Amino acid sequence: MRPPRVHLNAGRITRRAATVGPMRILPGKQGGWPGRRGIGRTSVVFAMALGCLVAATAPASAVNATHPTVVSEDPANHTPHMLDGTVYKVLQIGDRVYAGGSYTRVRNASSTTEYARRYLVAFNRVTGQLDLAFNPVLDGAVHSLVAAPDGRSLYAGGSFRTVNGTTSRSVTRLDAATGARW
Repeated sequence: MRPPRVHLNAGRITRRAATVGPMRILPGKQGGWPGRRGIGRTSVVFAMALGCLVAATAPASAVNATHPTVVSEDPANHTPHMLDGTVYKVLQIGDRVYAGGSYTRVRNASSTTEYARRYLVAFNRVTGQLDLAFNPVLDGAVHSLVAAPDGRSLYAGGSFRTVNGTTSRSVTRLDAATGARW
């Protein structure tokens, strides 16, 4: 930063603008001169806001990357179909895959038979068939799934208040084979 120039003009001292890179700081009542500490707070806040605005409007290069053959339009024909709602989380433990979400009805890909399975199901990774022995009863959506270290259970988190008829607000541990509360 170049300091402001001070000129003697007919016995009066006048100040001219200081130059900081491409910015000029003009003397005035609102921010005054930056003094020894550098640019005034108003200028710093303005520069930061301008930088955030420019960063927010610049497109991210990863978003525009092309991937012509990573995933086909139909990546797996054999996985179960959730007939309503959304799948939020998928977790694999061994050959069993768990899908948590906001759905209430599912069916096997090769069948027209619908099952009333609310918010959490398990299916075989290889065949894609629903595991009907896994049947937890939740009263709200599942947003998170984490495998327990023992490999025989899993943690589910979401917007539920009960699991299998017992109070369990938002987090529960379930048997990976049956869906019973751990």
